[in-house]
Amino acid sequence: MKQPFRLLTTCALVLGAIGAAGSLGAVPQNPPATLPPPAQTPPPPTPFDQQAPVFRSGVELVHMDISVLDKSRRPVRGLTHRDFTILEDGKPQTVAAFAEVDVPDTAEPPAKWMKTVSPDVRSNDLRDSRLFVIVLDDALIPGDQRMQNSAKDIVRQIVDKLGPTDMAAIVLTADNRNTQDFTNDHGRLLAVLDKFSPGLASYTFGRDMVVDGGGRGAPPPSRPPNTDVYYYEAAIGTLRNVADFLIAVPQRRKSLIWVSPGVPLDLELAATPMLASGAGQGMADKEAMSRVADEVQEVFRRAQRANVAVYPIDPSGLGGMEQYITSRLVGKMSGLELMDFARRQATLQLELVSTIAANTGGKAVVNTNNYEEGITQVFRENSSYYLLGFAPTNAKADGKLRRLEVKVNRPDTEVRSRNGYYAPDAVKVTEAAKVASASPLTTAMAGLLPNPDMPMQVTAVPFARIRTPADPKIKDKDKAKNDDKATATVAIVLGVRQKAREDSATARIVEDVELQASAFTPDGTSRGSSRATAHIALRQGTSGEFGYELVTSLNLPPGRYELRLATYSGALEKTGSVFTDVVVPDFTNAPLALSGVVVYGTPAIPSGPKGALSHMLPWSPTTNRDFSREDIITMFVRAYQTSKAKPVAVPLNVKVLGLGDQVLSDKTDTIDAAKFENPTRSAEHSSRLDVQSLQPGSYVAVFTATLGKDTIRRDVRFRVR
Repeated sequence: MKQPFRLLTTCALVLGAIGAAGSLGAVPQNPPATLPPPAQTPPPPTPFDQQAPVFRSGVELVHMDISVLDKSRRPVRGLTHRDFTILEDGKPQTVAAFAEVDVPDTAEPPAKWMKTVSPDVRSNDLRDSRLFVIVLDDALIPGDQRMQNSAKDIVRQIVDKLGPTDMAAIVLTADNRNTQDFTNDHGRLLAVLDKFSPGLASYTFGRDMVVDGGGRGAPPPSRPPNTDVYYYEAAIGTLRNVADFLIAVPQRRKSLIWVSPGVPLDLELAATPMLASGAGQGMADKEAMSRVADEVQEVFRRAQRANVAVYPIDPSGLGGMEQYITSRLVGKMSGLELMDFARRQATLQLELVSTIAANTGGKAVVNTNNYEEGITQVFRENSSYYLLGFAPTNAKADGKLRRLEVKVNRPDTEVRSRNGYYAPDAVKVTEAAKVASASPLTTAMAGLLPNPDMPMQVTAVPFARIRTPADPKIKDKDKAKNDDKATATVAIVLGVRQKAREDSATARIVEDVELQASAFTPDGTSRGSSRATAHIALRQGTSGEFGYELVTSLNLPPGRYELRLATYSGALEKTGSVFTDVVVPDFTNAPLALSGVVVYGTPAIPSGPKGALSHMLPWSPTTNRDFSREDIITMFVRAYQTSKAKPVAVPLNVKVLGLGDQVLSDKTDTIDAAKFENPTRSAEHSSRLDVQSLQPGSYVAVFTATLGKDTIRRDVRFRVR
């Protein structure tokens, strides 16, 4: 069995982070009072009266996200920085940055394809993005079709409510091969459900196997320990580890949605004295409950440090677990005993999920067969919050815990915020600085989220590999081993924007930019990397912000990968990173296969290193998907027939859909069989996009190749301005 938790490559790469703690105040019982009238005398001016607040990325500010809820758990909106008081170790702190975030409800898109077609370009722009981690408990969700369908439906409803800037990840508690790291690609999130296979826990509690105690004078019959304890620990351990990793992003809004019936944690058994519990099965179960109870306490601590609320959702429905446990033990226990036992175990599960929610600031969705209102409440609570930053008056880098308390001058409200943070440790800060200085690219790639300090976007397009002679200078044995298995080459294009140097206004400047690309499997295994330096020439007179594109490639076997790209500009002494996913098809012995779609634009954007993709593509591709009506845009795709069968003609249809799913162009070209009669058994197809005929708005180009029963589709979303 796989490890019970891994958030893809982040488990191996994420850097140590400053700790953050969180607290949940008691929900007041009195109704909220009306807002007080404005003061007659204005307060003294603050930095907010002179300029708009700006959050700085340095360590000089402590960032906090704060929820203010009324007694009905509705967000309290319209507060200002003057409504908040922050105390660090009891001493008031001055708010140096403030912003109210109000996320609107997700609107129904004007075209169906906007829900089903994901952009082929990903950026590292994470402004105002909320983070949701969906822990799908395949260890504890029973192998019951109704409950399995409910769990899938819950995930679909959650994904459907994600806003355009929200990022979500899906983690499983037992089989982590099908996890999905943070993405705003709804299709990739929902793809996890295709291989979701719960039903590992037996829910027989060891009562289906009785060991005979022997003859006269022998001890009474006993039963083996509860084997489901392993899955209890896997589920709770996953919650603990997710909360632990989320500590690395204290300045973002974070929610953990646990789709699970919960753990039947028996605290009475855990607290039973050793002598009273007896030996054998009783002792083993007591020890197991004690371990799980300790793990639950650790979940509380880490969730509070990470300021993450846990929202459990029970997919078993009203009375579902009690009925399921009863069905599993029919014939193993007497009628009344079985009813009492099943009811008690199901109650313990509900109590556990409710306790975790209450101790982390979330809300449990239980005892219902209709999950819509509960899921709506999760998003309602996270739709409005406040971002605050303050410069601590205690500037010591001693690594000690600083206690935080946040107050708001509104009665009958609940304030949710972290209740502490760890000050930087002078030694660790120095060591981290040395690591970053020695390898800025590795540091940029190692975060839980991309580094947005250099704005960038990426597209990755797989093609069948064209084998080239090995470079004798390359000594990387791992890369050589991976290349032996690789049947595809992924062309990677990275669009970067940065500020021009001051001397570029009066001279021609060559900007040297380092680029590193690495690929990882869903379980975090490295599958190769590349590193290069691009020399980007700027025309004299370049000023302000300018854009360029970096190109590279990776040889990969078929499969699903996360690509992590990082750049470093020595002139700016800045790094940036961006992450994306790519599915590499099996191009070998395929009746029909299709590469991804590459986009070329004129006028072209400066790119480098020169010739990095010349062995694969006729022109240098672009990540730009926002076109003017004067641009000349070409889309390029390569089809393959690599089976031993004789090549045949392949029809390739290209459609452009607009808002309202209106078909604006529809053209089918037939790729002649003779074009596949070459050593690579491939044929190229270029399609000129008639941008001039399109009105400003959003569109999708749909490429569909058909051979017999095989149909392959590729999509490219774009805008015309």
